Amino acid sequence: MNFLYPVWFYALISIPLIIIAAILIHTKRSKAWQQLVAKKHRDKLVSKFSSSRNWIAFTLNIIALTGLIFAVARPYSGQTKLRSKVMTRNIVIAVDSSISMLCEDGNTSRLNTAKTIATNLVDAFQMTT
Repeated sequence: MNFLYPVWFYALISIPLIIIAAILIHTKRSKAWQQLVAKKHRDKLVSKFSSSRNWIAFTLNIIALTGLIFAVARPYSGQTKLRSKVMTRNIVIAVDSSISMLCEDGNTSRLNTAKTIATNLVDAFQMTT
């Protein structure tokens, strides 16, 4: 698997820093509550709640951030599509085929002259492409 923008993987460095910051904040908060309330009144004043729910939400946020970084790096498999501009021409040549085209102007008829000019025109376009 290759990535179009592998530079975005440098953002993965921030994930351990975020985890360390969350752990430090959690321990600092718990110490602050222990110092603020006396031991004999802690059970009545400080509600005990499970911090596991907070840690699960935090873990899911970290996983989402990692997925976002991978998505921004734009992974692709070994094949790439190359768009190329195809030079084509659609040529429509209308030739009058009425009886008046059978009239001879010089050595050939007008119809033969029109056919020759149309053939030369198509050959000239094939040489330029």
